[in-house]
Amino acid sequence: MKKIIVFIQLAILSCLFLISPVHASDKDEVITHVIVIWLNKSGNEEARNKFITASKTLNDLPGIIHRNVSVVQKSNRSIVDDTFDVLITVTFKNKTALQAYLDHPKHKAAVKLFKSMVNRIVIYNSIGS
Repeated sequence: MKKIIVFIQLAILSCLFLISPVHASDKDEVITHVIVIWLNKSGNEEARNKFITASKTLNDLPGIIHRNVSVVQKSNRSIVDDTFDVLITVTFKNKTALQAYLDHPKHKAAVKLFKSMVNRIVIYNSIGS
């Protein structure tokens, strides 16, 4: 009887080792997608407004919880990076929604348009609420 119990325990432990752990990025968590943009005509209000208007056409894509387009706030603090022109933050339901957004034809068309307007882009993705 003791051998059967030990065998069952070993079998259960073996099964536990076969199950792969769930990493934070695999969970169904909210994702914030932050895009920092430096325009070719940095500081040019007309170029910035054209970019913002075009960007806002993506506000209604599925999976978005919240999307905000804003401009740089100049600062005298040395720790603040105020060299960029436009900042976009998009909050998604999960990473599947983020991927659907990135793959959406409307997003891909916007990216093509933006390429001619943008000097540099830095993107940050984070999970959690």
